[in-house]
Amino acid sequence: MTNRISILLVILTCFSLHAKAQQGLCKGALGDNVFKKGDFGVGEANTLATDPGIAPGYRYSNSTPPNDGLYIITNNTTNWGSFAAGGWVKTKDRSTDPNGYFMVVNASLQPGLFFRDSVVVCGNTTYQFSADVINLMLPNHPVVSIKPNISFLVDGKEVYTSGDVPQDGQWRTYGFSFTSPPNATKIVLSLRNNAPGGQGNDLGLDNISFQPCGPKITLSSLNKICASDFVDLKPIIDVENPKSLSYQWQKSEDQGLTWNNIQGATEINHRAEKPREGQLYRIMAAASALQLSNPVCTYFSPTTFVEQKRSPKLEQRTICPGGSISINGQVLRDSGQYKIIFKTPQGCDSLVTFQVNMENWSRYRIQGDSIICPENNSVLIAGDFAQYRWSTGATTSSISVDSPGRYSVSVTSKNACPASHSLLIQAKELQGAMEKEDPSCARGKNGQIIITQVSGVNRPLTYTLNGKDFQSSNAFKDLSAGTYRATVQASPACKLTRTLTLEDPRPFKLETLGDFQIKQFDSLQLLPKGNDPIRKYRWTPNLGLSCTTCAEPFAKPLKNTRYKVVVSSDKGCIDSVQSFITVIPRLNTFAPNVFSPNGDGVNDLFTLYCDKGIAKIRLLVLNDRWGNEVFKVSNVLPNSKETNWDGTNQGKWLSQGIFLWRAELEYYDGEQKLLSGEVMLMR
Repeated sequence: MTNRISILLVILTCFSLHAKAQQGLCKGALGDNVFKKGDFGVGEANTLATDPGIAPGYRYSNSTPPNDGLYIITNNTTNWGSFAAGGWVKTKDRSTDPNGYFMVVNASLQPGLFFRDSVVVCGNTTYQFSADVINLMLPNHPVVSIKPNISFLVDGKEVYTSGDVPQDGQWRTYGFSFTSPPNATKIVLSLRNNAPGGQGNDLGLDNISFQPCGPKITLSSLNKICASDFVDLKPIIDVENPKSLSYQWQKSEDQGLTWNNIQGATEINHRAEKPREGQLYRIMAAASALQLSNPVCTYFSPTTFVEQKRSPKLEQRTICPGGSISINGQVLRDSGQYKIIFKTPQGCDSLVTFQVNMENWSRYRIQGDSIICPENNSVLIAGDFAQYRWSTGATTSSISVDSPGRYSVSVTSKNACPASHSLLIQAKELQGAMEKEDPSCARGKNGQIIITQVSGVNRPLTYTLNGKDFQSSNAFKDLSAGTYRATVQASPACKLTRTLTLEDPRPFKLETLGDFQIKQFDSLQLLPKGNDPIRKYRWTPNLGLSCTTCAEPFAKPLKNTRYKVVVSSDKGCIDSVQSFITVIPRLNTFAPNVFSPNGDGVNDLFTLYCDKGIAKIRLLVLNDRWGNEVFKVSNVLPNSKETNWDGTNQGKWLSQGIFLWRAELEYYDGEQKLLSGEVMLMR
């Protein structure tokens, strides 16, 4: 049998350049980038702390953003403030590394160099010099800005100019190719900004690349062939005398991450021995054997990808017990793996491995509940097959049975293999006790139903009221009065259901307290009574009450008041009653119309005699008949000594006569009243 190998060519595109910048680029094979510092490195800090010294004529900035004539190495301009916040593109470097650095240049007022460094080279070797550039001014910036215009210099001589870099917020690649002098070992690479700064001309620079460039190398596409122990790789070198160059074939086992020289493979053509799928091959070339060992002088062909023709995946086949299967003329009757040779369209042998499985029906069973209650049913499931035939005549994958007996099914699999099974369904009624506890109060919600002593089946039980919200607990709590269907079940086909009614007890009620009428400053006792013992009291409002939580408080309101008591019984039942107390004010006032201050102890003083409803005498004044004030007090308590007049004025006895009195009174409910009258002073 002959094996085949096929080679899949993958041509790697090296650059995607702006149309104006493609003139002079390398047309042939490229080598590795020998200018390793051109990507400016990586770092977690937003800016590089130290000046790398690569920008002649510019100073390194210690803050962001850099001003005119300054530059900085950064990994992100997104959070920069000042003029960068409203005028610059927010960007990272042009790589997949989130911490990759790039150079930001704020052009000086005069054109000049903003990058210079040296690189080791080989003499008389073609190189491609390129760089990624972005115009940092926002595309929609309202102010017309100066655009960067960059010259590429080699050893101080201008070789290529980018032209104006568009203000479009995009990274672009610019570059050219040139040939080094015959005896060159090192050259200086420089970048010059040809436009002045001050209004725009702000740019980002990244991925400065310097690559050896050689003649074009191509490999003819190879058709897939029958597997063999080798494959010949024959490149075409676009040079007049291909043998004038030196070569080294290389191989990669890790998708091009690392390359290793193939020992002895230094000719143009190479026979790859026992290539494996996934290997990469390429040819490295240079002007001489000496330069071939120097990475700054070498370039590479496109990469070839080895794809080996595989045998088809393991094929699965199934046969029924006692049956057989025919594959490519071979009759197979037993389970196992069989290797069978086919011919491909190219005429190659192709070895296919078949896994033949025997369907095993020894454990086939009907799934379902074999114990049911007489008034319920059980669902019997046959499984996932192509055809069904039940003993009931049904042809579905499952049936529902509601009576005891033996039920059987014959099935046919998707592989046309038959099987059968039967199941004996037995009747088994659950037994159990159901207890109830009525709510403790009328319209209460603390009733209970508990299902206990369940027997008749040895399997987990679930419980429900009215067929809703199945639970694992056998107790249903927080129930109000009503009729419930309580169910315990081992399965939908085996359950016990009973109807229970919870009843409200006699309502807890308070007797009516009644309404009362009392004189102001009198009190009465409130005496609530209920049809069940009372445990707690709560009286409102608390004004005029001797207490708010006692059973029989004394009420002494100063004005009309409605009292309410909320009580709870020993079982926690609640009721309330009210009592309205009408308060009769005590507002009577008496003033004598004659008094004789002669010291005999009888009617010696004039005063106001006030009832209990008067809170304060705001003013009491007596005047003689000519209007002269002879006595005055204010803001005094009723019936106090301050209101007594002994018939004197400023310590002198007044003559007999008629005096006028005037009083301002304030009652306990806040109302005020004016009173006046006459009194005869007798001598």
